[in-house]
Amino acid sequence: MHDPLPLRRRPHAGIAVLLAVAALLVVPTPAGHADPVDTARTRLAAAREARAAAQRAADAAAARYARLEAERAVVADGIAATRRRVDAERKRYEQLRALVAARAVEAYKSSGRRVPFVGELDVADAGDLIRRRSYLVYANDRGMSEAEAARAAREDLEASLAELEAARERLDALAAEARRQAQRITGQLSVAQQAERRAEEALAAAEAARRAEDERRRRANLPGTGPPPGPGPAPPGPGPAPPGPVRPPSPPPGPPSPPRAGLVCPVRGPISFTDDYGASRPGGAWHQGIDIFGPRGAPNVAVVSGRITQKWGPRQGNGVHLWGDDGRLYYYFHLDAYAGGPRRVAQGEVIGFMGDTGSTGAVHTHFEIRPGGGAPINPYPTLRAIC
Repeated sequence: MHDPLPLRRRPHAGIAVLLAVAALLVVPTPAGHADPVDTARTRLAAAREARAAAQRAADAAAARYARLEAERAVVADGIAATRRRVDAERKRYEQLRALVAARAVEAYKSSGRRVPFVGELDVADAGDLIRRRSYLVYANDRGMSEAEAARAAREDLEASLAELEAARERLDALAAEARRQAQRITGQLSVAQQAERRAEEALAAAEAARRAEDERRRRANLPGTGPPPGPGPAPPGPGPAPPGPVRPPSPPPGPPSPPRAGLVCPVRGPISFTDDYGASRPGGAWHQGIDIFGPRGAPNVAVVSGRITQKWGPRQGNGVHLWGDDGRLYYYFHLDAYAGGPRRVAQGEVIGFMGDTGSTGAVHTHFEIRPGGGAPINPYPTLRAIC
């Protein structure tokens, strides 16, 4: 059995992110008559910075989950190997126990006979007596050796069973840790994204209030808060909003974003993923796609127009196969529910909702790309370009 990797104790990186997001709600208003628009822009910049930090933390959590899944595969293979050893040792022990019992019966029958004096036997009888006594000693010696072997096999069996139980406990611990990591992935990002959305709404409201006040003052022929009336070029307005996060915000549920690189992101809303293509899976298998993490029920959409069929299996759970008009087959696995039935779909149309059906302990969408419907390719570069 392969020795599984040690279970790592990792700090809760999301705590700092959540504190930063919470701080956005209590940003102090500067003393004096601060411009509400400037204040709203300051808060939006802080919200975007916190969201970028949350995205980085979520991506790191996705990477940790991928490592835990690989560790689970190592432990699962070790359990399978130990089980085979246990079965072989149990069979060997039963065989040796039966042989020892047969030897004991044979020795008992032989020892119960009356042994005649040599003078009562002829030469042939004397030879037979010697052979019987020698065989009895041989049988007893063999019986002791086989009994010891049987005991040793039983001890090995018990040790293997203990090893198997320890491996099972470790697998449970790894699975629980993987679930906790997955839950933190979208929790951190959702909080930060909601704060950013509220800051955007506050800025829009402040700008609308400024425009309304300027209009009111213009009609009342009062000095306004915006550019003064009259001929001549208007002075420059407020500067551009502070730059957003390094990674563009994921679109909220609603109309899909315009396609980029010919595709749209397969999941709407806050998501996180890492390059876990090719990672180990139990039974010597390997991961043939990318796990995209998000909130339960997040819409899964067609990355390209095509025709969908719906599949189910004990490992993939609820799945959708999208035969794209671009000649590629796209897999979506572990869906919580389907959206409609098999049909032709347009690009960006909702085809299902994120879940954890099948053999998985975390809410996510397993996404694959198979050119021509054949062998899979790594979807990570594509997802980075379109999500």
